[in-house]
Amino acid sequence: MAKRMALNPLGPVASAFYADNSEVAAIMGPVGSMKSTAAACRIVRHSYEQAPHNGIRYTRFAIVRNTGPQLVDTTIKTWLKLFPENVYGKFSSTSKTHRWRFKPSGAKYLIDAEFIFRALDDEDDVANLLSLEVTGMWFNELREINTTILAHAGRRAGRFPGADLGGCTWRGWIGDTNPWSATSDLHEMFVADPRKGYAYFKQPGGMEEDAENLE
Repeated sequence: MAKRMALNPLGPVASAFYADNSEVAAIMGPVGSMKSTAAACRIVRHSYEQAPHNGIRYTRFAIVRNTGPQLVDTTIKTWLKLFPENVYGKFSSTSKTHRWRFKPSGAKYLIDAEFIFRALDDEDDVANLLSLEVTGMWFNELREINTTILAHAGRRAGRFPGADLGGCTWRGWIGDTNPWSATSDLHEMFVADPRKGYAYFKQPGGMEEDAENLE
């Protein structure tokens, strides 16, 4: 079936985050600034840009929220609004997985992508997440995620596709978030003493003249 990703225009900061290829990247902004949209579309871009193996672009991403209700009520709803089932294929509510397998219109190669949604309500959820072999991860509302989990995430990213399928073109993890406090570990990691290879994108405040997504 011929399908293509539709993307509404993003603001300058969200667009820069979307186009970034750093292995670790975070975007911070106010409510309604399209940061979650930019994050969702970014991991899809990575799936479209994965180097093909025998004519197929293989990727697998974990999409993470800190609680099950928030995952279902917010993250998955955002995802399926951007990538509806009648266009991109059936979403499995049992496994919380959206599996794509199609050739985009005019494209040479097939897309084979898995997007696996996980919550972090308890230790079993965390263990399940950290056993996954993925291309990368997206942490929705990053400030709510324990930084120990983020450290482990870096070790799980880049494990799919394996060498037998050509290896990963991009690997890493990204996050979108409302503002964190100046005492947050994330502030230390991305702003105060940024780690090598970490990219940080800060959107203007919602009341500022250059606020994004005002419409």
